[in-house]
Amino acid sequence: MPSGAFSRGGAPPYGRRLAAALARLDALIDWERSARVVGARRKMRVSSAPCGDLLARLGSPQAALPVAVHITGSKGKGTVAALTAAALTAAGYRTGVYGSPHVAKVTERVRIDGVPVAEEALAAALEAALDARAAAVADRGRAAAAGGGGAPRPTRRRWWPMAAVAAAAAATAAAEATAAAAATAGTASRAASTRRPTRPGLTS
Repeated sequence: MPSGAFSRGGAPPYGRRLAAALARLDALIDWERSARVVGARRKMRVSSAPCGDLLARLGSPQAALPVAVHITGSKGKGTVAALTAAALTAAGYRTGVYGSPHVAKVTERVRIDGVPVAEEALAAALEAALDARAAAVADRGRAAAAGGGGAPRPTRRRWWPMAAVAAAAAATAAAEATAAAAATAGTASRAASTRRPTRPGLTS
């Protein structure tokens, strides 16, 4: 298995379908490795536009989530997400949580009622998000050739993997008939990919 942010060489073995999807995701960029390059952060374009574009191409699955909570900040997001999910579950909601990074398996990033999502469900959602990303790249190329605009720029590749995972998480939650969702992000909350799947909703 290729070594990367999602398909790490030391990760537990995944089924063929999920392994292939993770390899496609890692082929886009290695965020952690690129951040070590001098000046890499200064060139970073932080935007939620790629995730918004992917969600639209996926049929806006986030619209099926009646309750959405966006949790941001520098510390304690995972704890707050767990407490929020527990409260929503206790209130009778079927609850999904998206957070990163994972500890052992990538399926931990998307949990439904506290249980990591099944590999097949995550693989299917990632495949759809990655196919949507490929379509966005193609549309952008055609628009550029015609002298127009197009989808959010795919040439800035750092943001697309996070956008793909966030979009896949929203699609998975919707497919699981989830009634409430909580997602975590870093300090750049207004531009985070997780903001798109949780809008409209509560940001804290």
